[in-house]
Amino acid sequence: MAELRQKARAIGIRRVDFGDTGGRIEFNEDTCANPVALLEMIQRNPFDYKLQGPHKLRLTFDEESVEERMRITAEILDKLSP
Repeated sequence: MAELRQKARAIGIRRVDFGDTGGRIEFNEDTCANPVALLEMIQRNPFDYKLQGPHKLRLTFDEESVEERMRITAEILDKLSP
């Protein structure tokens, strides 16, 4: 968990929240997240990823396992890393 927090902060992500049915990622104004990767994620899976305003990404998935949610989070952070 601490490793995910460090990775998120390095990218410029303020907050990551995940639950059983999805979550959200809040970006800082000075984020260095890869915008091309973010747009590709949204275009490939428009029902799973949606922008809510300029600084929030809403994610929808059905996953009860904490381990699987952490794996998904790590995967997303890897994609968004510059």
